[in-house]
Amino acid sequence: MKYIISESQYNWLLSEQTSPIKIGCQNYNKIGELCTTLVFPKAEADKLIAKFKPNADKEASEQIDNLIQKITSMGGEEGKRIAQKFSEAIASTKGQIQKVLSKYYSQVMYASCGLGSSVNSTTVLLEICGIIYSQFIKSWNDNFFMRNAASLAITSNNIKQVQDKGRNILFQVIDTISRTVLFYFLYSVKLPVQHRVSELQKTTPKCTKVIVTQTAECANLPKQKWYNPPQEYKNIGSGYTNPDEKLAMSTYSPKLVAFLNNLV
Repeated sequence: MKYIISESQYNWLLSEQTSPIKIGCQNYNKIGELCTTLVFPKAEADKLIAKFKPNADKEASEQIDNLIQKITSMGGEEGKRIAQKFSEAIASTKGQIQKVLSKYYSQVMYASCGLGSSVNSTTVLLEICGIIYSQFIKSWNDNFFMRNAASLAITSNNIKQVQDKGRNILFQVIDTISRTVLFYFLYSVKLPVQHRVSELQKTTPKCTKVIVTQTAECANLPKQKWYNPPQEYKNIGSGYTNPDEKLAMSTYSPKLVAFLNNLV
């Protein structure tokens, strides 16, 4: 059976099929699903890198310096040599640590802008911890007098206390490096990206697929104030994951304990 419709009926059906979806306060999340069509300009991401990376490097440098000073005051009698060697290891590898952070900065920025894959911050944390720990072992082994003094000071009677102090110092190192990584990527990448996206959204084309009918507080808007929201950028996010401190600790704590045991 065939139905014949008039041109006006056809136009009405067509308009119904393409009419915007009404969005209330409880469905604001659907705006992103329906209106995410724009690609963040790479040139804008490059501008953000040039603007914010120098300050990020400066802040990271200061946090590393604070860690170097902080560790020297830790450890007590049993752990003072461990604290001293960790402090020396961080000081001598500071440039390498900064290179690791710098290496990932652009990748995190591009990922935050939806222009690449996210960075696993645990990988960054483990890489930095590996640099510090390797230097810690090297500087200890390279110092004949320190090694002999440690062998005399660490005995079967106090090895448990030394291990506890060593693990505590290691935890402080990992915790501070983890927070440095987070600061480097959060305040120097994620927040600037979010701010710039908010600025650009003011001039992006309207999303005609959606019409907003309520305020964020769920108050109904008069029909004459219904509006099409701006189109949104694709895949804007953090660009990184949170570093796993527990994994870093479980990776290096056994190594440190085994090393200390060999000094007895």
